Amino acid sequence: MNKFVSKLRGTFKSRLAGERSVPAAITALIICVVILFNAVVYALDVLYGLYLYSANNADLSLSPAVDGVFTDDFTAGRQVKILFCQPEEDVKNSATGGWVYQTAKNLADRYSFITLDFVNIMSDPDLVLPYRTDKTGHEYTILSSSVIFVGETNFRVVTDISTNAGYADFYTLDSNLNVLAYNGEEVMVSMILWAMADTHPTAYFTIYHGETTSTAFANLLTCAGYYVNTWDLRSGEVPDDAELLIVANPQSDFEQAVAGSGVRSEMERLKDYVEDGGNVYVSVDPYLKKSLPVLSSFLKDYGLEISRTESEGKKLALIVRDRENAITTDGFTLVLNTTGGTAAEKIASHIREADAGNVIISSAASLTLGENAHALLTSSASSTEEADGKVIDRAGSYPVIAYGEKAGSGTVVLVPSIYLTAPDALVSQGYANKDFFYGIFEELYGAGKMPYGCRDLILANSTLENLTMGAARRWTALLFLLPVALTAVAFVVIIRRKNR
Repeated sequence: MNKFVSKLRGTFKSRLAGERSVPAAITALIICVVILFNAVVYALDVLYGLYLYSANNADLSLSPAVDGVFTDDFTAGRQVKILFCQPEEDVKNSATGGWVYQTAKNLADRYSFITLDFVNIMSDPDLVLPYRTDKTGHEYTILSSSVIFVGETNFRVVTDISTNAGYADFYTLDSNLNVLAYNGEEVMVSMILWAMADTHPTAYFTIYHGETTSTAFANLLTCAGYYVNTWDLRSGEVPDDAELLIVANPQSDFEQAVAGSGVRSEMERLKDYVEDGGNVYVSVDPYLKKSLPVLSSFLKDYGLEISRTESEGKKLALIVRDRENAITTDGFTLVLNTTGGTAAEKIASHIREADAGNVIISSAASLTLGENAHALLTSSASSTEEADGKVIDRAGSYPVIAYGEKAGSGTVVLVPSIYLTAPDALVSQGYANKDFFYGIFEELYGAGKMPYGCRDLILANSTLENLTMGAARRWTALLFLLPVALTAVAFVVIIRRKNR
């Protein structure tokens, strides 16, 4: 037995040290390199996102919609300067700033009221000191990749504080900072409008109720001319500068004061804000298992209510499904129709003029409207209502987005879905979610001129993930071929040596 073990050990050692172990060792080494390479690429993708992005050649010509924004009667006698904080060649040759530069140059070439300027804040930082704080007291961070839009009475600084690459605010990014679209035309036009306006409202997102929203929606608000901030209604009354309060997908209810307590509650502050002329936008997840009776009661006062049905002792939202006119096979991603009514028609006219298509929404409940409410968008006539997978009603057109208002009060908009403001809904080729919101801001909330119809350059096929991981796949294939080739070579060498 001991002789057998000794012989086995000797055979193992000789083979381990022999020629046959070379291909196996090389194969193992190559596989380790492949795994390490993929891990590094994935880590860089997650950590640095846009920093790895490299713009491809694209048609950056201005869309016809820009002429509709910068009409001669609107721009007459005005001047706006687009100020870059790097030398011109540095901006032009930047991986992320090159497209921004080209868009700015296109605007300056087409419109005489727009000029470009370039300063080097690394060598002369004092040149941008006047733009660090605006007349409202808002402070800006200015970096070498910042772009400053300077009007006669106002200015706006656009600074990328999200990535290491710079200029991210001119792109739509996903949660991993991967590039979904280039929005340079829209951002440039909206920031020029910002610089031309004398005043700007503030939009506040409520907090403390598990609210969630997308960065794309916050950027849309900025493009609409709003300062964007957050507010905790527990801490005090809604600020005086608030012209819009956003309740985005709350997971828990608002506080209601006990009668006779003398304590001002969240809901009392919210009601007073709207009754004094403030505007509110509410989005609710129709699949939320918790009930929100306080918020629901507030909405019902403005004629807005999510349609529900009783099932096994639970009240379930009625989800709209359209198997004939949906854009997905499950029937839950709807293309919505405009409705009658003055506000709805005005919003629809803006969308039509911009040739922006229709609005899409996914997983939305139908609404039951009271006397103070008006539909903005509805599903098609082939839609049905469902709850827990069961059809509840026959086919018909259902209100999906609506607003309510009372005499002397502000306007409350209710969207029974969390998808309308998702990045892939706001940045979708051929659909008009952005312009629909611009219409709400202008026609219902009284905001100023909007950048309707400005084009997004969709980069769905050139996202950072596709660029980096596509390269990784090519390198992986190449690296996996190496051990195969080396093994074949080693095998030939061994056979030739044996035959000597």
